[in-house]
Amino acid sequence: MKTLIVTAFITTAAHGTGTLCTFENLPAPTTPSMSSATTGFYWDYLSSYEGFHFTSSSSQGNFQWGYYDLVGGGGYAGYDEGIIGDRALFTPWGSEQNKNYRIRRDDLWILNSIEVTSVWNSTAVVIEGYRYGEGVFTYTTQLTAAQRVKLNISSGYPGPLNNITEIKIYTNTFSSHLAIDNVNYTVLPAPSALALLA
Repeated sequence: MKTLIVTAFITTAAHGTGTLCTFENLPAPTTPSMSSATTGFYWDYLSSYEGFHFTSSSSQGNFQWGYYDLVGGGGYAGYDEGIIGDRALFTPWGSEQNKNYRIRRDDLWILNSIEVTSVWNSTAVVIEGYRYGEGVFTYTTQLTAAQRVKLNISSGYPGPLNNITEIKIYTNTFSSHLAIDNVNYTVLPAPSALALLA
């Protein structure tokens, strides 16, 4: 009987609907775009949010994660398509592999799905999943410029393969940008919680 309870708990956690990170609760960004003022594009840096840590290979502002909103204006490339609601995440100055853009949690989690837009040009996007530094899966798909796509990661990598601590996300196109929104994820129970149930 105890085994059945633990199994049911694990199954529910791994295959439930998950939690949706929408970035909506971030404060309004204050840095205006350097492009035309009519775009209505404002942004700020982001290093952590709702248990996630956003890192890159450089501490220089140009290569750190950011988030943005669009306040009126005539629109701004694929950033219009990439945002759902009022806030979205983005890779500010390119997203090629050497920028090393990563999204990490301090506990095991499953990336169920993520909505990604290639802002400027069509490109392949690559998502690598890591568990405590060891690569466990690689997800690759082609994106059309300025078209938001919901990538269902857990359907391609179900079960233990999708139990990760971080992802690396990048494109194969120089100076491309990615807008990211609606990260659907499931946090796995800590081993101590399973021990208590057993």
